[in-house]
Amino acid sequence: MQNTSNKKKILILSANIYDTTSPRTMRTIELTTELIKQGHSVVLYSATENKSKNQAIQKSDNLSLKSYSSCNTKFSRSSVPFIRLLLNIVNRILDYLFLYPSIQYFIKVRKALKQEIGKQYDLLISVAVPHPIHWGCACVINQKTKPLLCNKWVADCGDPFMGSQTETISHPFYFKYIEKWSFRKADYISIPMATAKTGYFPEFWEKLVIIPQGVDFAKIKIYEKPIQNDVITFIYAGGFLANKREPAPFLQYIENQQYNFKFIVYTKCGGSNYFDHISSALRQKIEIHDYIKREELIYQMSKVDFLLNLENGTSVQMPSKLIDYALSMRPILSIDANNLNTKLIDEFFERNYTHQYNVENIAQYNIENVTKAFLSLCE
Repeated sequence: MQNTSNKKKILILSANIYDTTSPRTMRTIELTTELIKQGHSVVLYSATENKSKNQAIQKSDNLSLKSYSSCNTKFSRSSVPFIRLLLNIVNRILDYLFLYPSIQYFIKVRKALKQEIGKQYDLLISVAVPHPIHWGCACVINQKTKPLLCNKWVADCGDPFMGSQTETISHPFYFKYIEKWSFRKADYISIPMATAKTGYFPEFWEKLVIIPQGVDFAKIKIYEKPIQNDVITFIYAGGFLANKREPAPFLQYIENQQYNFKFIVYTKCGGSNYFDHISSALRQKIEIHDYIKREELIYQMSKVDFLLNLENGTSVQMPSKLIDYALSMRPILSIDANNLNTKLIDEFFERNYTHQYNVENIAQYNIENVTKAFLSLCE
């Protein structure tokens, strides 16, 4: 018998709640925090790495944190060039053919979910990436176990899998059969925006529900004094993608225009490689930092003249950073790195933001509204 009260029992399966800069981690943390704040009972499974570093989810009587064992990582790097090259090749092959190491979540989630049969949750939410989390759920859920496990299962997808348009190489064809098999068992497939629909097989479109990334608006603080930077100062936050989101064409253009500026970059480890071949004069105008927590990042972004977005070149996947950009209340310069709109760039460097990118209906990203959308699926 399912819970008929206003307070729900919810089971969430995620990969990692300790890397607090990952969009999927932030999705899990924000949703879990709001659910327990509202008095719902949550059981959250995640991987165990860096457990001592996690302070993102406060302890609560309504929260039970459980874990699967850590996934084995890729083969270690070597200081010997030939061995390092060989290991890189092996890692790439294993990732492409078998999704190793993330495929391990298939087994780990399957094992964890079997332990929850009989607890009759109102809602099961599996959070991808990685998508093998969904597959592990599908392996357990059937006509016999479903009523004993949960009322509804929502497969939450930040990005498409087979329909991804940002992968350098498409996934092997045989994974589509696994994706279809798992989605047939899901009650709903939640995606962050309507335009992502085309990233999924048409046979599942009726299961798609739009639930965007959620942010606790109450935690957001912005710089409230007038912006008075000595030179044009702008920020880019996020990763880069080869041949799609590369900064080089943009940097080359503004260098040729001899603009005076300060460019601040917040990116993951390895992102600085995209700046290795620029001139020393240009490099002096650029600051590169590792990721910082969302609230601090938004505050820092609120102090600059504008924010830079390098487009994916697809409507199927929208960078989650655009939500953070919008919350900072600063103008957004959104450009295609491979087809520069130089007129638009010039306008921004003249502090003319007439044609800035606008994130519509910012209220939809309030975690209270996101949580309400999830809860409505188990009514």
